[in-house]
Amino acid sequence: MKKYLSVLALDAKCTVYKLLGILFASSAVQIWNFRRVLWKTIHNYVDNLGAEETAQIEERRLLITFERALGDSYLQWIFGLTFLLAVAVLVYSCSEHGKVKTKQFLWRLRIERRGLYIVWTLYRVFWVALIMAWQILMVIVLHEMYQQLIGKGKAPQALYMAFQRNSFLHNLLPLTDVLGIVKLLCMVVFLGMGAAYVGYRGIGEHKNACGVVAILMIYAILFFSAGADIFSIEIVFIGVCIIAIISMAVSVAGSLGEHYDG
Repeated sequence: MKKYLSVLALDAKCTVYKLLGILFASSAVQIWNFRRVLWKTIHNYVDNLGAEETAQIEERRLLITFERALGDSYLQWIFGLTFLLAVAVLVYSCSEHGKVKTKQFLWRLRIERRGLYIVWTLYRVFWVALIMAWQILMVIVLHEMYQQLIGKGKAPQALYMAFQRNSFLHNLLPLTDVLGIVKLLCMVVFLGMGAAYVGYRGIGEHKNACGVVAILMIYAILFFSAGADIFSIEIVFIGVCIIAIISMAVSVAGSLGEHYDG
């Protein structure tokens, strides 16, 4: 167990600061852009109605809903770009070019490559889930900003309705949607497992298999960010994720179960 914890600690050391940097930068951009949208809306009403019609401004500015403000601030596409960058870091860190994979280190620990892949997969699944949770937290923060500048306590259900009606937010937090929960779980496992698979096996040595997985990962992130919620497409998405997960597991079990011999 200690040798696997050593690998996990080395993996975390090489990725945690990069990933946290990406998340904090993404959060700063989202907050700045969302605040810009809200202030632009308020200023437009002031310019059009005049400062003497303050009461009317108070009423009309509620016409911009929380969902509309999120859409105007391009929240989902900022999230998509953040996700792509984070997954790229997770892929690179366990590749031949990353700092984690050194044959001498693995040879000293006598770790089977299959066991190593499992450790890296679990670590990457954790980070994919953390990115999702981080984005949900950011939506809550943006909602508080909306209430302070626009809602003024007059839109108490804005956050709940946004997660129910906005397809992107509904993907992040499906609530009582069973199909949405299954889709989210498949997404998290597939991206975590895929990041370890592509980086570990290497596109240079396994172009076909890794290339297909990499393309599917990019498609999954774009699909998720776009908030597509058509039933038939969701079923296909879940099926593709499950097939990809099983295929990667079978591939690893059949070809990567050996020791490094230096």
